[in-house]
Amino acid sequence: MDTQFEVLHKQAMQLVSKAIIIKNSDRKSYSRIMKEAYDIESRAAKMLYSETNMEPARSILFQSAANIAYEAEMHDEAHKMIYAALSGNPPQHIANNLNALQENIQFSKHLISENLEISKNTLNISIFGSTVGDGIVPYDAFKRKIDAVEKMLNRTIQRKKFPDTFVSDMMYKIRRQFPIFVQALEPGCLSVALKLGLDESNESNVVDRDMLESAIAEFATDIDLLNKDDFDALKTKINNDEYYKSITDIYKELLPDGTKIKGVNIVANVDETAIEIHITKTKQEMISLQTPLEDTDPILNAEIGSELVLEGHLKMADSTKKEPYVKLILSDDKEQKIFLDEATIDDVVSSYWDEYVAIKTLKKTKTKLMFLEIQSK
Repeated sequence: MDTQFEVLHKQAMQLVSKAIIIKNSDRKSYSRIMKEAYDIESRAAKMLYSETNMEPARSILFQSAANIAYEAEMHDEAHKMIYAALSGNPPQHIANNLNALQENIQFSKHLISENLEISKNTLNISIFGSTVGDGIVPYDAFKRKIDAVEKMLNRTIQRKKFPDTFVSDMMYKIRRQFPIFVQALEPGCLSVALKLGLDESNESNVVDRDMLESAIAEFATDIDLLNKDDFDALKTKINNDEYYKSITDIYKELLPDGTKIKGVNIVANVDETAIEIHITKTKQEMISLQTPLEDTDPILNAEIGSELVLEGHLKMADSTKKEPYVKLILSDDKEQKIFLDEATIDDVVSSYWDEYVAIKTLKKTKTKLMFLEIQSK
């Protein structure tokens, strides 16, 4: 025959199962049922508070009550259950779980104090190649891929909020309203998850809350079309030339180089469905950079309308001018201005500051060069 605390534990678990079924469709009822489950589970746990010799049953009950309280956003109650569990002699693996839950509670309280919400959908990103070891990779290589995903996700949100109007300097506002969080997936694996946040104190409304869950699905659809080279379908879907250019430009920065980085894997977890995308096409396969000209003055000698590739250190940009530009320091220490739009500076070029790069340009006038593509050297 079950003991009294076992009977109560079963009742609590039945309520938890009932709540999980309606979690996505009826949050109010979910919260109410989870609080009922916590009341019952905490009663069961307290029956064993003084029974420190009854392990692991004692700590399991307190851990279960703490988890239920956490899910019901009863953070102070969850803390009490954790402290009660640790006051006994819990097995090490349960103590580790309780300490991890404590950290999650502190983070959740921080989000509440900052009026932030985080999406349940995630983007998992991993890379592989000759420079990728067991959980280690050159910083620049991985950062550029994460930056590309972040920028494309932000442009996706911008497009969903303002489908008919592209404003290049909207990125800063989007980043503030929809902050992105990075989550480590597991030890020994160079994979991270990105979660989208929402600053509810900054223009939050029904549309923005929907964006929190739908933007990752939209991003995954766009990436999948690009990965299949279905540019026409993407262009039709976006139905805005400026957004289309922005998305495709950022996508190029996500592509592997084929040597140091062999591939990029993205898994979009959307409403408990995993959308897997494996990117092995290289940036070189999507764009072709010509061999740099050896002429003593390639810019002046090239014909107007021709394409040139210049190599040098990318040092600065000025987006305050009527015509934004970047400066490239050539091998002879000459400075060359290359003109481009502000969105391209934000979306693509900003990832290459202070690097030695090759920039493909179009000669517009006798001395004016327009940006086409960029690549690390």
